Amino acid sequence: MANSTHRAQLGFLVELTRPVCDDDKDLLARRYIDIYDNLVGEVILEERNPIHRFLLVVLDTVVAMHVEGALQNDHRMASRARRAVLTYPWDTEVPPGVVKYGDAWPAGDHVAYAFGSEDQAMLAQQRA
Repeated sequence: MANSTHRAQLGFLVELTRPVCDDDKDLLARRYIDIYDNLVGEVILEERNPIHRFLLVVLDTVVAMHVEGALQNDHRMASRARRAVLTYPWDTEVPPGVVKYGDAWPAGDHVAYAFGSEDQAMLAQQRA
């Protein structure tokens, strides 16, 4: 297990107004694109069908206010909640507190754990 603490990334848990469909090409490609065709972050779709939620893991280069505006102006979005996200490759040992207290979102070669705040994410990394 790593002794260092991961820095949490900004994320959003997003509820959709309707299930994901073929028109949602950006979401199906696991990318969230703003109205200017700029990449905002990685989309991790929920594992159950029909898909009504996703976790957006925001790129470090994107400002939080920009993400908030993009989500607010997207007619597909019913609600959003800010999250702190810790991401680990599948072959990495994850601290037990992260597994226990985080909301796990499997995503191909890695898994993202969502927390209500950065403080919760940091504390989870220190808990056994």
